[in-house]
Amino acid sequence: MLPAGLGLVLVGILSAQIDGTAKARLVFRRWRNPLPASDAFSRLGPADARVDMGALTRDHGPLPTDAAGQNALWFRLYRSIEDQPAVSHAHREYLFARDYHFLSALILIGLGVMALFTFDRFTTALAYVGILTVQFLITGQAARNHGRRLVCTVLARKAAEEPRS
Repeated sequence: MLPAGLGLVLVGILSAQIDGTAKARLVFRRWRNPLPASDAFSRLGPADARVDMGALTRDHGPLPTDAAGQNALWFRLYRSIEDQPAVSHAHREYLFARDYHFLSALILIGLGVMALFTFDRFTTALAYVGILTVQFLITGQAARNHGRRLVCTVLARKAAEEPRS
């Protein structure tokens, strides 16, 4: 129990050393504008059948096309409904998947390198590194999916609100 508890503490401390933007860079594999809402109005919203882009344009004026502007407007929309259960649930799922993906990168690097030097058979070490690589790839896809779902959930809910008078 003690090693597992210490391992959890160490993982929590390591994860807290990296900010959310750096983790988003790892998840979305882009350095500039890595946050999931950077293409909220140009790509994600129009591709989601739940999002009424016309209602968003009507309620918020011309929608930004640059990544920073899209992220900024999306964040304002998010802040106005962040307490809705569907939105907070989607946000928690994204944050969990993003952090798990970051940790899987640390595990791949740390334990993968150690396995190459400590396993008796090189083929066993390669199989282990392969499993860690698959975990890294799957957690990355999950984090991207959850991030996009969060963005679209906010857009869909804001578009469905009654227009302001």
